[in-house]
Amino acid sequence: MQISDNPVRYKEKFFWLLKIMVTVSCLWFVGSKLSSSEYPPLKLLLDSHILIVLGVMLLLMPLNWFLEIQKWRFSVANEELSFKQGMYAVLSGLALNWVFPFTLGDIGGRLANVKNYKQSGIALMLTRVISVGITSAYGGFALIQYFGLSDVYYFLIALGLLLLLIGVRRIYNKSHLKNFRRVVGLTFFRYFVFTIQFALIIWAVIPALSVESIFGGVGWVFFFRSIVPSIFGNFGVREASALIYFERFLDVPTLILVPCLLIWLINTVIPSIVGAFFIFKLKLNIAQ
Repeated sequence: MQISDNPVRYKEKFFWLLKIMVTVSCLWFVGSKLSSSEYPPLKLLLDSHILIVLGVMLLLMPLNWFLEIQKWRFSVANEELSFKQGMYAVLSGLALNWVFPFTLGDIGGRLANVKNYKQSGIALMLTRVISVGITSAYGGFALIQYFGLSDVYYFLIALGLLLLLIGVRRIYNKSHLKNFRRVVGLTFFRYFVFTIQFALIIWAVIPALSVESIFGGVGWVFFFRSIVPSIFGNFGVREASALIYFERFLDVPTLILVPCLLIWLINTVIPSIVGAFFIFKLKLNIAQ
């Protein structure tokens, strides 16, 4: 008896349709804001202090991805991946995400060269759970600030993140995985580096914003970028969510689109171009 795969296909089509609808809606929202305001001219990007900040962002970009590569290597310590192999896996997966939906490219890139697919797959799932947990906590702090909620919610979010990490730690131990503390530490450190990048360029473009507003906005964007599906690797979602947050603080909210586009180009597009050359370095290991 042959089992129909129609439910799976319908589910895939539904998610594709959802991602297309979300992306189109976000781009429409951003476009409507642009059409109703004066968008900053190109000379804004040629300002000397912005060029200096861009240089710092570019210098931090390799550190950002170095941390991600190291995090993956520590996650699958039993595989004993060299740094070069880890770099091929992470950056090629980033490039493949432009082709495959639901970050399947990242999964394929990271698991292509491993020997134990099952254990490495569990490690990948757990690293994502850790990242989503930290992102949600960071975004939760921003939501509390934005809506003026009680300070007790800060404690509840921190407690929720702690319980999540304790649960992940137990699964780590049962799965005979190593380096839990290193993986968590690298995840926090990478968020710190990315936050500094994003905050610096926002400050350079819009120096009148308070530090509290800038860091709150970064957390807000992190949160919505993680939970809202988008067909173009969160392109559109980042910009739309930033407009929603910062329009209460800015007379010309479209200014925030400059930092959003720059952080996307530096931290996603450039590494993806590099990663495209590494795709050919991947060799599927089928000797299980």
